[in-house]
Amino acid sequence: MGGPPRRQPVFPAPVRRFPRSNWDGVLFSFHPIPRGMLDAKARVAARAASQRWQAAFDTDDIGTLDAVDFAVAVFDVASHMKDHMPAVMKQLGRRVATPDAWRTLTDELIRRAFSIACKAVSARFPAFELPTLADVRLFARGAMDSVWKEGIDSWGMLHRHGYDETRFTDQYMPDPVSLPPRAFTVVSYDLEDDPLAEDKKLVWFIDADGKIVEECLGRDLPRPVTPPLAHTAKQQQPTPTVDVQTSPHTTSSSPSLSSNSASLPSDEDIASPTPFQHQSPLSPPHLYR
Repeated sequence: MGGPPRRQPVFPAPVRRFPRSNWDGVLFSFHPIPRGMLDAKARVAARAASQRWQAAFDTDDIGTLDAVDFAVAVFDVASHMKDHMPAVMKQLGRRVATPDAWRTLTDELIRRAFSIACKAVSARFPAFELPTLADVRLFARGAMDSVWKEGIDSWGMLHRHGYDETRFTDQYMPDPVSLPPRAFTVVSYDLEDDPLAEDKKLVWFIDADGKIVEECLGRDLPRPVTPPLAHTAKQQQPTPTVDVQTSPHTTSSSPSLSSNSASLPSDEDIASPTPFQHQSPLSPPHLYR
């Protein structure tokens, strides 16, 4: 006699993978990233940590990877799961209504990512001293809060926890001195209807200290030009000023989950207790069945 049908994992295999290997759809900021931009630094650091772990797996050499690299890469997996959550909620016909419910769910995502990472790393590098879940959460919880988006992840206002930039993310940031100058276009309204505007526009090259190190006209730029990020300055009299634009978040509505009813089905690959789960102070029974 056949048993009950096997439950399908909540997340696709690439989302449950440690280390993470796909960042399609993730927006990364360009360097230098100012201090205090926790979301931008968390994303950049997480990708770099995952790439370091992948290199270790590829070469079978763990090198200098440590507990910080582990924690930051665990967050990368949890963040991948977080980004997939809207699709999961849509499939379930629900939405996460409150920040408290979202935090409860993402606590579980961090725990799942931690379990997956422990299995992957201990299988390849059994001598590596795995940190505890509590240690990982020192970064992962604050980093997860930093990438929360109102109206996409949940409604309401999230009181964010931070993380220690010096300890967890600064090592992944490049030395500003090593960064090439970035191109800024100074736009003159006098050129709006000029068919040669692209050739006549003024372009500044600005270093990490905000100094103009070079300027040229559009016609002198190499072709094709694909600026890494659009920066537009309106030329006003007598001094050009920077014009910054933002776009609103999109939102949707559907049946909601409260913090008491939020739940996720179990993923088959981590449904059974593992040797590492005893380290976890967080294993909410109403989330993990």
